[in-house]
Amino acid sequence: AYTNSINNTTIGIGVTIEEHPKGIQVIGTFEGGAAAQAGISPGDIILSVDGIATNGMSIQQASSMITGKEGTAVQLQILTSNNSKQSFNITRKKFTIPVVTKELLAGSVGYISMNSFSDDGAVLVQKAKVDLEKKGATSFILDLRNNGGGYVHTAEELIGLFPNSPDAFKIITTKETTLTKSTKQPSLFPANTKVLVNGYSASASEMTAAALIDQK
Repeated sequence: AYTNSINNTTIGIGVTIEEHPKGIQVIGTFEGGAAAQAGISPGDIILSVDGIATNGMSIQQASSMITGKEGTAVQLQILTSNNSKQSFNITRKKFTIPVVTKELLAGSVGYISMNSFSDDGAVLVQKAKVDLEKKGATSFILDLRNNGGGYVHTAEELIGLFPNSPDAFKIITTKETTLTKSTKQPSLFPANTKVLVNGYSASASEMTAAALIDQK
């Protein structure tokens, strides 16, 4: 389950949710997820899960009831945005949340958000960078806010995307100190790239930010 969470692969119906006075509100659906295929849309409110009312329920409680074994079904009562009630019997299935999203902002700024250091995370960032350059991006923002980390080798590869950052991290033991090199990439971010972190940027995100700061 932990490995699946790093790779953003999970089993469920493919929704992001938040608490709402009437129940649990759907704030997003994932392409290819069972909910989107069934016709559930952002803004819909889940009133009950398998007959249990969601009024006053936490996100964690609702999530644990909605997710489950692949191939099993969950019954939802939905209040749609046009105020009609509908029942859905949805079969849970595996889906993947995009690790990297990108957008071309005003001023030819390429914005890349990375929410997990998945096995292929650095490759996806590299691809997003190249795609944005083709669209005219000349500077970049790499957003690691709320990124809880993941694979160490992905951090080594991501650090290698930046100029003048030959080292990924240092290991100090009682016997010796060793430097682990970053993995140099064929196409580097420009020197003025901004990296965003916050209090929920952890593990490999902290490693990446620290390596870039230490090496200026």
